[in-house]
Amino acid sequence: MSRRTAPRPSTPTEYRQSAGHHPDRRDAPAHSFGLEAEADAIVKAVRKVLEQGFRTQDLARTNPEGLTVLGTREMGAKVRETVKDLLA
Repeated sequence: MSRRTAPRPSTPTEYRQSAGHHPDRRDAPAHSFGLEAEADAIVKAVRKVLEQGFRTQDLARTNPEGLTVLGTREMGAKVRETVKDLLA
């Protein structure tokens, strides 16, 4: 039996819209202050850093081969730099 999957939304906003979600508390700052682009950049940056093979110790625990394990400060710095690049 084959299972059909829908295309994966590329941004958090698209995901919420495709799932029929309405803004909740977590979305309120982005929505209320017009920060959707910034919120989307953060999610894209995290995704990009993970795709590059960086992980914190807790995320690398199950399959550390081929991954670069960073501390939380270092991981945060990677994400922060990637956000800056995406918003530049």
